Amino acid sequence: MSARGSRSRDATKRAKPNTASQRLVIFKVAGQRYGIDSSVVTRVIAMPQLDQLPEAPTFIFGFLNLSGSPLPVIRLDRLLHQSESALRRWTPLMLVHLCEMPLALLVDEVTSIVSVAHEDTMTLPPGHVFNDCVDRIVRHADESILVLSPDRLFLERELQMLNEQRSIAEERAAQLDSIES
Repeated sequence: MSARGSRSRDATKRAKPNTASQRLVIFKVAGQRYGIDSSVVTRVIAMPQLDQLPEAPTFIFGFLNLSGSPLPVIRLDRLLHQSESALRRWTPLMLVHLCEMPLALLVDEVTSIVSVAHEDTMTLPPGHVFNDCVDRIVRHADESILVLSPDRLFLERELQMLNEQRSIAEERAAQLDSIES
């Protein structure tokens, strides 16, 4: 069992890298380069004004109103226990679909989209780092990139908190809509 707790059965499935190559979105958090499979990233936007919930866990930075639906914004620096990054005017949000839900990941910088050959990938053994949410390291352009496993980024309890906070945000949005009507 990891320091952050046990993972749900669904969350323990590892993403299987393509044997030929895999496209990764490369980004920075607290000075470290990370990658995530490009298939889970829908777009990158500059951070707009967010709605805040006072009792949200610290890794939930707020909620983005996306077409009337509250989208949780996750501070990856806090979730990954990295030093907290300063927010800038154009801090990017990566809109992603992880663990069967849409989310926004707050990152320091999105740098590129790259294709990585299987031979440039080193799979990490279970329990090696970040409670298995980093499952491999990729060597690209003379740099090491930690590749996040989309299905293992959150613990079961963190997913429960996300769903609870999303429900609260949806209730607040519905109340505001009824007031404005």
